[in-house]
Amino acid sequence: MTLGIHEISHNFPFGHHKALWNRWFGIFANLPLGVPYSVSFKRYHMDHHRYLGADGIDVDIPTDFEGWFFCTTFRKLVWVVLQPLFYAFRPLLINPKPITSLEIINTVIQIIFDIIVYYVFGVKSLVYMLAASLLGLGLHPIAGHFISEHYMFLKGHETYSYYGPLNLLTFNVGYHNEHHDFPNIPGKNLPLVRKIAAEYYDKLPQYNSWIKVLYDFVMDDTIAFGILANTILLLFLVMTLFQEHRHKPANMITGLLALSHIVMLLTMAFMATDILGSQSFWEDFTCRSVISLYRLMRSVSICATCHLSILQAVILSPRSSCLSKFKHKSLHHNSCCFLSLWSFYMSISGYMSFIVATPNVTSHILILITKSCSLWLFSGLIRHLLCVLAVVRDAVLVGLMALSSVYVVAVLCRHKRQSQYLHSASISPRASPEQRAICIILVLLSFFVVMYCLDCIAFSLRSMWNNDPTHHCVQMFVSSGYATLSPLVFISTEQHIINFLKTMQGGQ
Repeated sequence: MTLGIHEISHNFPFGHHKALWNRWFGIFANLPLGVPYSVSFKRYHMDHHRYLGADGIDVDIPTDFEGWFFCTTFRKLVWVVLQPLFYAFRPLLINPKPITSLEIINTVIQIIFDIIVYYVFGVKSLVYMLAASLLGLGLHPIAGHFISEHYMFLKGHETYSYYGPLNLLTFNVGYHNEHHDFPNIPGKNLPLVRKIAAEYYDKLPQYNSWIKVLYDFVMDDTIAFGILANTILLLFLVMTLFQEHRHKPANMITGLLALSHIVMLLTMAFMATDILGSQSFWEDFTCRSVISLYRLMRSVSICATCHLSILQAVILSPRSSCLSKFKHKSLHHNSCCFLSLWSFYMSISGYMSFIVATPNVTSHILILITKSCSLWLFSGLIRHLLCVLAVVRDAVLVGLMALSSVYVVAVLCRHKRQSQYLHSASISPRASPEQRAICIILVLLSFFVVMYCLDCIAFSLRSMWNNDPTHHCVQMFVSSGYATLSPLVFISTEQHIINFLKTMQGGQ
């Protein structure tokens, strides 16, 4: 369906003289995907044809950071699996555009359709629809066209065609050189273009298997191994710390956030050894130590994110704002602010359950964390009271983050309006710095809230899942989502970090 939407974006079904009909047809074709896609794809895909490969404009092409970071076999495999997410969030971070009425309509219609599917066919059908979209655009043979089209396997050749049998199912999207040369010719006629100009196209590099493209891309090991995203962020912040005469509070908090994420991920990997069956070294002390360390780092991550949101609001506040008087507070004051948030979080979390080693023990008041470790929950009124307090705690922290982010967005919008009076209003295809900052803030906030809510829901539903080990792994992946991807956003927005890493790689 996504390739059908690609054909519709070029106005092939009803012609260019009935462009609005094509947009409505695209919205209809979008329904089975589960997420609104068609109208936004049209806007950005036209930029892909006009500004092919232009940095900051063509968002169909992976960013320099993606190309640099996802360079090992494992990381490229992760990128292929999560490719739909990168495809969705890349425009918001690199070249955000104002939302149009058609995009709002596309979103509303898609949400209504998803709700209908949920009520008529149940949650499994909705999950299947969304999972099929994720798989079809990720680790799937046909998804190989994303890589085959513009991945530079041979230097000097930026666009490649595929002439295999899967073109019959994909509107001849494999004829990509032909498509870029003649974007107004429908896919069904692209083989004829190749036939007419065979002396030109047959000499160009080409593919006959998208599966081989995926294999070659993932298994290509010509690029040296790099370091993990959180470690990159932390090391660079440490280097900055020694170079600065006056330490920036935001860098300190970001470094603490990166450190907590590193420890969280290492702890989760350690817990995974028990989930996967290596239980020889697990006993009561190990259970208490590992899970307590994970809970501690998770609390630090949540509170550091909240503090960072508040700190950004203070830093960007104008002089007339009441927040401006907090701008020049010392590191001691910022530390006290973070410790206050952390104490508030732990005052409730620390008493909700006890950690015990329970191999081969089941109980309705036990929630398995690994095969050998469980949380012993309180029962009765105390348990419900603590759950209510936890909801209040989460609402307060997420509310502070939301208010801070909304305030920052409002300040940036105001600054953008004021700057328009000082600079020429020339139209540029590139996004303004304010637009990029606003989208980065909203993406970070939205991603944190979504992942945090999914984590809480998955944890609360464990008793309904009868502590199935499969769901343990699912929750671990959900829990690690924010810790894994958030540093990529920080690094991708810091051009001096990317330049520094490119310099290091070039020196090697």
